[in-house]
Amino acid sequence: FLVDRIVPESDQVRSFYLKPVEHYKLPKYKAGQFLTFNFDIPGQEKPVVRCYSLSDAPGHDYFRISVKRIPPPRNKPDLPPGLSSSYLHDQVKQGDLLNVLAPNGNFCLPDSKKLHKIVLIGSGIGLTPVLSMLNYLHKKGIKRHSEIWFFYGARNGREQIMKDHFKTLSKADKYLNLKICYSAPDDGDILGEDYDLKGRVSTDLLKQELPGTDFDFYFCGPGPMMADLAEGLDAWGVPDERIHFEAFAPSTVKRKKTEAGTAEQYQVKFDQTGKTLAWTGTEDTILEFAEANGFTLPFGCRMGNCGSCSQKLLKGDVRYPVEPSYTPKKGCILTCSSVPVSDIELSS
Repeated sequence: FLVDRIVPESDQVRSFYLKPVEHYKLPKYKAGQFLTFNFDIPGQEKPVVRCYSLSDAPGHDYFRISVKRIPPPRNKPDLPPGLSSSYLHDQVKQGDLLNVLAPNGNFCLPDSKKLHKIVLIGSGIGLTPVLSMLNYLHKKGIKRHSEIWFFYGARNGREQIMKDHFKTLSKADKYLNLKICYSAPDDGDILGEDYDLKGRVSTDLLKQELPGTDFDFYFCGPGPMMADLAEGLDAWGVPDERIHFEAFAPSTVKRKKTEAGTAEQYQVKFDQTGKTLAWTGTEDTILEFAEANGFTLPFGCRMGNCGSCSQKLLKGDVRYPVEPSYTPKKGCILTCSSVPVSDIELSS
């Protein structure tokens, strides 16, 4: 794909508009899905695989992703910044070519018959998949009988992206309940003009604003917000089948987890290390289990989307608590999203 345009959205976020080199019609995708990239980053021995949500509605002649530059962790400033986000921000230019796989993912809106009572929630750069959903609903036209709520959480006006776009949507769709939430507004941010609510997007905030729980909830954002919403909505009485989220990794949101020590114990053998370890269910995935025991397996997205963590299953069987989007080759498993259900043996 050709990088057709690069649009700064804030000091930290840029949108990349991608068009196919051969000018064919783009495949249809569902609002909320993502693209998988193979980046050839200088200095890296292998292509770097990353997944980025599409941030606009389907039906255009381009794909758009909006990427935040990921800095080193606040508590570990000596670590390097995000590899792929730095590459996109610092090295990728208009006219460059990127290797892209077709849209994929299960975090999507349902068919149009079920689109009348929805709450969309995005915080930080987790805004992107739910923004795609919002743009899709706007493109379809939000009807009088619909009840669509959209909550967008940012620290302040400097970090909010696409301000003009949200103002346009708010004016154009009188049946859209749009709430911009600032957790730490600057002195120049004006309540009622720049933002609607002060505070983080949380279950308590939703209780204050929503008329009840009779909605389908779709949310994506930082880990703490995701955990609060998943647990809080469950406690509020929202049925499990009406709670939908896109986590940055399988362990980002822990819901109804089996208590430690109550899981079946299995032997997990890693041929590349010669080690056989006892699985007790303490970790959420085989990948995390390996890392907790001091060795690294390959991975890309950590969400079952890209296949980079694929390993040969020589013995035994596994299950997927959350069904992955990527289907591994026959005889292989995705370690980033699977757990053993028997003694297993793995090989790279």
